[in-house]
Amino acid sequence: MSPTSESRLSTPRRWMRFVRERFPPHLHLPVIALIVTANGLMGARMLAAPVGALRLVVAFVAAVLFFFRLRCFDEIKDYRVDLELNPARPLARGLLTVRQTKRMFLILTLIELAVAAVFGFAALCVHALAVAYSYLMYREFFVGRFLRPHLTSYAVTHTFVSVLVALSVVTLATGVPASGFPVALFGFALVNWALFNVFEFARKTFAAAEETPGADSYSRRFGPRGAVVLCGSQIAGAVLLLALLPAGVLRAPVGWPPAWTLHAGLGLLPLAAGFRYGWKANARAARQYRGACGLYQLLFYALLTWQGG
Repeated sequence: MSPTSESRLSTPRRWMRFVRERFPPHLHLPVIALIVTANGLMGARMLAAPVGALRLVVAFVAAVLFFFRLRCFDEIKDYRVDLELNPARPLARGLLTVRQTKRMFLILTLIELAVAAVFGFAALCVHALAVAYSYLMYREFFVGRFLRPHLTSYAVTHTFVSVLVALSVVTLATGVPASGFPVALFGFALVNWALFNVFEFARKTFAAAEETPGADSYSRRFGPRGAVVLCGSQIAGAVLLLALLPAGVLRAPVGWPPAWTLHAGLGLLPLAAGFRYGWKANARAARQYRGACGLYQLLFYALLTWQGG
């Protein structure tokens, strides 16, 4: 549909188009469901607390609203760059205005907090902490001029919000306030940070022919092999954090070595694809590498879901 045709769309239909383009449900909802279920069940296991289906559903709704709001944040932050480099993006081509998008994320914030408050003040407080951090991200921690040129630092300060979302999910799923969490649970929450970094680093790793002129990437900054090493450090970090958990926290098949070795085995998938990409660095190898990292993240959370059940 052309911009001229889009100008005749109603506001709800514009938002439906925005969602299809920038937050496609068939891709995002299953991933968020896995993240919520894995963190909720693992948190319940570590706290020896029951978790109900309704609690997980509420946590899922809060997480979907949260991540969609982050998408709105990113669209606004990238607006000026998109006008030049990605003019087909929704805001850049005029499907929605910046003002409309700001209004939407304010509404989403209120709904999120209301949803979290369903399970009491403790759940509201933890989710409010994640919301507050996300607003600091939106303002780029008030040091955007310094932070933006530093691609990796910019990424890891933003992906840290996944830790706070994980803690919110655990509180919503179990009803246990964060003040009652053992130290090991905070260590487990950090696994999400490493996994989100894997996703972030991989999605901006390309072959030379795929690079967008004027846009930064890890492959451009560190070279193909350097980008793979950077991403690999997060895979290793996630496995190390799991290895440090108390014995018996993670389920494993009877007679299996330490359960974290299952996750170490999963890491061979992106590392093998990364090795191929690092040596060939063509478009096909780059696409396979990004796909392998995405699949790794899904399998990692799926395995955690089983281990927490």
